[in-house]
Order: sequence, then C-alpha cells, then structure tokens
Amino acid sequence: MRLISYYLGAVRRVTSTLRAAVALVARAAPRRTAAVTALQLTSAALLGAQVLIGREALAAVLDARPGGGDAVLPLAALAVTSAVAGLAAPALALQNRLLGELAQRAAYDRILDVTTAVDLHRFDDPDFADHLQRVRANAVSRPLLVTNALMQLLGAGAAIVVLSLALLALHPMLPPILLAIGLPLLLVSRRGGAAEFAFAVTQSPSARLRDHLRSVLTGREEAREVRAYELSGSFRERYGHANDRYLEDLRALVNRRHRQAALAGVLAAGATALTLVVLLALTRGPVTLADAGAAVLAVKLLSSRLEQAFTAAGTLYESSLFLADLGRFTALAPDGPAGPGRPAPADGFAVLHARGLSFRYPGAARPALDGVDLTVRRGEVIGLVGENGSGKSTLALLLAGLLPPTGGSIAWDGTDLAGLDPLTVRRHVAVLFADPIRYALSVADNIAPGTADTGAPGPRAAVARSARAAGADDLVRRLPAAYDTPLSTEYAGGTNLSDGQWQRIALARACHRDARLVILDEPATALDPRAEHELFETVRTLFAGRTVIVISHRLANVRTADRIVVLAGGRIAEQGDHDTLMAAGGPYADLFALQADGYLPAAAVHVRADEAGEGVSAPAVDDPGAGWVCRT
Repeated sequence: MRLISYYLGAVRRVTSTLRAAVALVARAAPRRTAAVTALQLTSAALLGAQVLIGREALAAVLDARPGGGDAVLPLAALAVTSAVAGLAAPALALQNRLLGELAQRAAYDRILDVTTAVDLHRFDDPDFADHLQRVRANAVSRPLLVTNALMQLLGAGAAIVVLSLALLALHPMLPPILLAIGLPLLLVSRRGGAAEFAFAVTQSPSARLRDHLRSVLTGREEAREVRAYELSGSFRERYGHANDRYLEDLRALVNRRHRQAALAGVLAAGATALTLVVLLALTRGPVTLADAGAAVLAVKLLSSRLEQAFTAAGTLYESSLFLADLGRFTALAPDGPAGPGRPAPADGFAVLHARGLSFRYPGAARPALDGVDLTVRRGEVIGLVGENGSGKSTLALLLAGLLPPTGGSIAWDGTDLAGLDPLTVRRHVAVLFADPIRYALSVADNIAPGTADTGAPGPRAAVARSARAAGADDLVRRLPAAYDTPLSTEYAGGTNLSDGQWQRIALARACHRDARLVILDEPATALDPRAEHELFETVRTLFAGRTVIVISHRLANVRTADRIVVLAGGRIAEQGDHDTLMAAGGPYADLFALQADGYLPAAAVHVRADEAGEGVSAPAVDDPGAGWVCRT
C-alpha cells in the first residue's frame, strides 16, 4: 500500500507539473501549441496505423498468389503512412524548437516583470541575488526542455494508447504489465530531478562569483584596470579554483545521475523482455507469422514509447522544481501594486514634506537614515552635503520615489506618496546619478531612452534641445552620424566618449525628462573645472521653475544654493544658507575650511570664514578654486 500511495503521489505531482508546463507553453504561443498538439496526435495515430497496416501487408505478402496483386493495396497504404510519418517527425522537431524559444521569451518576460518593478533595496539582498541568478540561468534552457518534454509526453502518451489497444487485441494483460514495470522509471527520474534542483540552489552563490569573474576578465570597461594592476593572473586563478570546485560537485551529481540512468535502462530492457516472455506464454496455439510480427513490433514500440514517456515525465518533474522557483520569484513583483494608487498630480507638487524619514538596507546593522524631517518647495535649489556614508544618496533616492521608506513618510502637498501610483510619481522626477548608465545605443537613445521613434522630426528636435541645454550639442554634431552614432566601438560606426562627455550626455538625459524634481548626484565628477563651473553657473536657468537637489562633496558647488542640508550619521546635523552655516561654525564650516585650505593660505581661510560670519559674502579670489563656485 505504501508503494501504491507513493506512486499515486508521484502521479499527482506530475499532473500538477503538467498544468504548470501547459500554462507556460500555451501562454507563450496558444495557436502554435494547438498546432503542435494536433501534429503530435496525428503522428501517434500514424504509428498505430503502421502497426495494423504492417500486419495486413505482411499477411498479404505471405498469402499472395503469383503476381502479388493482393498485396499491392496494403503495401501502398504502408508506404503512404510511413512517408507521412517521416514528414511529420522533422516538422515536429522544428516546431518544438520554435515553441521552446517562444516559451523562453515568455519565461524571461516574467523575470523582467520582477527586476523592473521591485524596490531597489531588493538588489542589495543576497537571497534575492541568488534567486535571480537561478531563474536567469534556467530561463535560458528550461522553457525549451519543458516544451520538448511536454510534447514528447503528449506524443508518447497518444502512441501508448494506440499501441495498447493493438496489444489488447492479443491479450488484455500485456499493456498493464508494461505500464507496471515502467513506473519505477518515474521514480528514478524524480530522484534525479530533485538532486538537480538541490545542486542549482547550492551552486547559486558560486555561479554568481564565476559570472562576475568572467565579466571582469572579458569586459571592455574592466580591461584597463585588469592590465594596469596585472590582475589577469590572480583573477584567472580564482576563476579556475571556483570552476574546479563547481566541476567537482558536478561530477558527483553526474555520477549519481548516471547510476540512476543505468538503472532506468535496465528496467526498460527488463520491461521489454518480460513482456515478450509473457506474450509467448499467453498466446498458446497456432499464431500466424503476421500476428506474431505485429505483436513483437507493437511490444517494442510500446516499450520504447513508455521509456520516452517516463523520461519526459521525469524531465517535467525536474523542471517543475525550477518552474516553481520561477513562480516564487515572480510573486516578488511588485512589493506594492503599481496600479491601484491614485495618479500623482499633473503639475507635481508645490511643497514636499518628509517626516520622520528612516531607511535601513537589508542586513545593515544601523539605518542609513534615521528620523529625517525636511521641507522642500517648488523652485528651490537645495544642496545635500556630508561625509561618505552620511545618507545623502539614500535620502535622494527616497525623495525620488525610488526607495520606499522603512519609517516615516513623504508627502506632496499633504498627500502621502504611499497612496500614489509610484510610476506617475517617478514621471515627475529626473535623477542624474554619479555613475549614470552608458547605454551601448545611439546618442539619441542615450538622451531619450524609451522614447518611441526618436528619429521622427518631433522627438528628434526635443532630443537636440536637451543636448543644447546640457552643452552636448556641439559634441554630438562632431560624431560620425551625429545623434544616430552608436556610443560603443563594439558596434559598426560606433565611437567612445570620455568620462566628461558621458557626463554631458547624462545631463542631457535629465534635461529631456522635463521633471518637476531634479536630483543631481555628484553631477560634475568627470567634468573639468571650466565645464564644472559652467554647469553650476547655469543650474538655475537650466532647471528654472524646478526643484533641484544637488549632492556634492565640493562645497563650493552648493554655496549659492537656497538652502544647504548637512547630513551626518543618517540625520540632519544642520541646515541653512552658506552664510548662516559658516557663521554657525558647525560641521559645514569645518568641512568648507578644510576644502578651502587646499586653495588658500590658512590665514585667508579664517579671514574669509570670519567675514562670512559677519554676514558679508567673501569676495571671489583669483585662485584655482574660484572657478568652482556657482554664482547667480
């Protein structure tokens, strides 16, 4: 009873797997799935027809009178069915391949639904990273395996039904014997599938390390530093050790699965042999040569299809673990539904209030932000300063709606952002990150990524206006194909840009957004002093009427901001305009004096600080640092 219960449980699990597999494949291409299914059923019917027609043809040949006229019709029918079956086989293989590719695309679309919607802090979670690595790796191969296994199981199942009916005509015990002996194949395949999934789970961190080392050793951006620091030897050694450990574990898994496969092969051979013995024992009395030949052929074909069916079922069971893993991953998106919230106001906000704002990254010992209160009004230019790790970039991400606070709230004109559709909130925000993405696409696509048909007159004109505003238009016009130039030499006609030129393109992207809230996170890190001066000189006019938050370690760059917010340890240490903060003699004044000391004699620094403390702006001096001050 225990064995029967186990087999029934296995059948239920396979049935559940079939539902998941059918759902994946059918969603990918419903019409093609129906066509391939019909082709599989036709192929199975042709297989049974070949057995029956073959019996008639053999009998006709053996009984034929001189001239062979009686055998012509069955032989012709056998030839036709064989030809049609021969044509169906390659057609099925090709259609299965295409269907598998479509299923792969559908699976990866589900992954992208998650990665493009989850909150940013998920990417700092090691468990999420391991999960993402697994589903990405299996999205490449598993949909094709599932498709092939599903179609093989369908075809083999239909053939088993047809061939079993043929064998039932000889003796009713033959099909049940074959089926009973074939069930252990499912058990063997199931154990192998469970081992394969466990292996994938345990190997996820190692796979991520190997992927990273491969990227470092083969990437264009990494190539300079790999050579400059002579890293190729040590990194290749680490990559080799990681691969050695992986291959050692893989060999152990392969050996286990090889033993299981050998057992499955022995069981399949035993099923065929035992059935033939039973066939001889049960068919006493005179048996025609045609009947005997048809019976032997049917037994051989049935045992082959049984082996195919149970192998396919095992593959489906193994894949079901990965499909379930994919299902658990897709359940992560999004953390909060993107649609049900109210749309953000069309004109953004007049006043932004942050109250008790806190945020802690996954696994962090202390919060990155803790109890921050901040009010920002439309049109203000706010400077965010502080030492590394003080929480500047985290605060900016929260204000941009890219991270949900773990405590406190952010409100636009009194409306909590938690109740608004996050997509409509982000449409009012433009962020220039310190390390913006360099898309290996055209200039136009880098300035207006995601904009439909940037080659059309209207959108292209808007792209050009954004480039001019950011001071990138002259640069673009010198490129081989202007706005159509690919920004990567890995593509024909492409070119590379300097870090400063890339910074201009990224600034043009922020301009093109036409957002109500603009966040500039170290926007001048790659610019030369003159370009940096020009940038901060034009921030107010460039983003007129917008709220601008500037994050900078160079305090001269935020000197003319309406308000400067100083962060320390995730809290606001002080805030005010430059003169007020210098007069207060707090953290801002200390940092400003420390930076100014690199350009002026110490005495001059103190004199300027004293003057600022009296409410008089220190005059500009003719020194290298003077060009770094953004004047209005």
